[in-house]
Amino acid sequence: MKNNAVKLHAALLLAGMLDSAAAQEPSRESAQDAVVVTATRTERSIAGVPASVTVVTQEQIRNTPGESVDDVLRTVAGLEMPIASSYQLHPTSNFPSMLGTKNGLTSHVLVMVDGVPINDAYEGFVQWNRVPKENIERIEVVRGGGASLWGTYALGGVINIITRTPKREKYSADIGYGSLGTFHEDIYGTPLFSDALKVSLAYNRFKTDGFDQVVPGSATPGFYPRPASTYTKTSFDSDNLQGVVNFKADPALYGLARINYHENTQPEFVLKPMSTGHKITSLDMQVTKLVDDTTRLTATAFGNHGVFFTNNSSFNDNFAAPTGCGGTCLAPSDQGESFLSNNHRATADDVGLSLIWAKSALSQYIPSLSAGVDFRQIAAREHVDSFVPQAFGVPVYLPDPANTGDFQGKQRFLGVFSQMSVFPVRGLEIAPSVRFQQWHNYDGFLLQAINPADKGPQGPKTVDDFSWRVSARGEITPDVAARAAVYKSFNAPTLDNLYRTFSANGFTVFSNPNLNPETLHGGEVGLDFHTEHSKSELTLFQNTTHDYIAFASDASGNFVNQNLGESKAYGVMANASVNLGPTLVVRAGYTYTRARIVSSDLHQDWLDEQLAFIPKNKADASITYREDKLNAALLVRYASRSYGVNGLQFNAIGTTPLTQSSFAQDPHTIVDAKLGYALSRKSEAYVSLVNLFDRKYVANNDGFAPPLYGTPRTVFFGVKLQTE
Repeated sequence: MKNNAVKLHAALLLAGMLDSAAAQEPSRESAQDAVVVTATRTERSIAGVPASVTVVTQEQIRNTPGESVDDVLRTVAGLEMPIASSYQLHPTSNFPSMLGTKNGLTSHVLVMVDGVPINDAYEGFVQWNRVPKENIERIEVVRGGGASLWGTYALGGVINIITRTPKREKYSADIGYGSLGTFHEDIYGTPLFSDALKVSLAYNRFKTDGFDQVVPGSATPGFYPRPASTYTKTSFDSDNLQGVVNFKADPALYGLARINYHENTQPEFVLKPMSTGHKITSLDMQVTKLVDDTTRLTATAFGNHGVFFTNNSSFNDNFAAPTGCGGTCLAPSDQGESFLSNNHRATADDVGLSLIWAKSALSQYIPSLSAGVDFRQIAAREHVDSFVPQAFGVPVYLPDPANTGDFQGKQRFLGVFSQMSVFPVRGLEIAPSVRFQQWHNYDGFLLQAINPADKGPQGPKTVDDFSWRVSARGEITPDVAARAAVYKSFNAPTLDNLYRTFSANGFTVFSNPNLNPETLHGGEVGLDFHTEHSKSELTLFQNTTHDYIAFASDASGNFVNQNLGESKAYGVMANASVNLGPTLVVRAGYTYTRARIVSSDLHQDWLDEQLAFIPKNKADASITYREDKLNAALLVRYASRSYGVNGLQFNAIGTTPLTQSSFAQDPHTIVDAKLGYALSRKSEAYVSLVNLFDRKYVANNDGFAPPLYGTPRTVFFGVKLQTE
């Protein structure tokens, strides 16, 4: 897949095929007209869904500067994404969350493609480059507890990426190059087409040399500055190959089958010689049978096989400790070197099945009822090799037998769920949903632990859960509706949380096989405003998470995954989209979130602090313009100050702990822009600008590395060719 000559030839060949073709007119579908499926697992118009839902249209995706899907989602109100782009972070930092539920250890949002989960089965993170933007029809974002319909990971909400279905034979190529050595090519084609069989193929390549992310002259809080030569750029390299078959055996039996291969590497990352790599092969299939005019059965099956590696670095001060430190502290010097302290090689297998029965038009008062069952099995095994410096002043690193070996675990999820829609009176809908589910964790083996007696085989653990949600929506006027929901949601700890201990940059984070699942009780009330040319909403929310999972340091400087206690989040979210005529669309959003730990038997120092990585205030606005051959977009996004840690952090210099304020992440306002021009009916050239005014701000300050900058100004030029 790395043969650039072959890929360039393919791109040129495709361009030749397009030479006599005409360009497809851009979709003018608006979010107001969208049909959504995620909120209820059945098709519904967004105008009447009793939930807080945002639809990101294909046109919005095209008009958003940035190179990955997470760049598009960063402006969605109520959604908490890492400040930096996914390809500038270690993969295990790519955890989305919603409405104040973020914990930094796993995703609190279930991310799916056409209803199939893509959260990494082992660690919970999302590889966003598995879903190239060119392949997306729309993205549905459903806020609030979603476990009653979708199960684990949906603690705070659900993101469902809906891919496009080919309607006719089509070929397209999008190729571009820009700042930081960034290159992408997206090639898409439907070489075979009939009413009964539609085949689509897509190849996507993305590469960037990255930028110097470490703030010059800075240091990891609690440590002296390290030599600048030990730090490196945020390089990233990924390939994605996908084939999809949409079939229709007859009008009552149809579905799709998809195979996807993805691989990516970060050749070097922050502290040399840290690097990562990931290979994922996935297969999924969905079949729908229309039993009669009002009844359908939908079966879904999926499987993923992943191989993930990370080589972690630490630092050796290549000299004796200075006088007066008792041999325990690090010296203020530019000497020393980074070294490979451990490497991890993990394999994970994930299979799942679901069957859903849906009935419509039951009666005047109950227009729909659905029920289903789903199953998911996850197994992971990881090998770690650890190394230690032989001595100060001697750059020799020897194997560490005590922390070298294998660890593993398995999980099984089984759920039975149902939802119905009830209209007790005209204009008022009540939609209850329930799920009975069982989480079974077994065959665990712990390699590394603070207490050596805790190592070795781990006993099985089974937890039964009942999740539920009751949503209601009532029309006040034809254009205004009131909405409310209460819910209980569930999230199991990942195998990573339970068994994977790792070291990086001189810190060790210990897993905990005794973690309990998180549960969330929450609610929201809101108003929806919907007209022919606009859609807006105002939502007040409150969520309480019990057995909140996070890692916290102890007085010895060890970090341990723990059930910290109870967290609360409340706030307000507002967004609006207005079509000002056929050529101009204005959008805006705002979220205020107050999220904190309110009770903890383990860490009183966490109480009442704003939870890490959640800014209290976040806002965005955009304006897009399209007329004749010109397409332009201007986006402004703002985030207030946030923090990379919670509570007191113990460090290598002395014994005084650092407070949260030592780990501040800057407030920032970023302006992005995109401009496209149709060169002909078959081609378009565009320029994308991210961080137009080159705002420098600390985007990550989690204490595992020096403060890290967010994306600098980048300019990207591209050309898109496509047939009708």
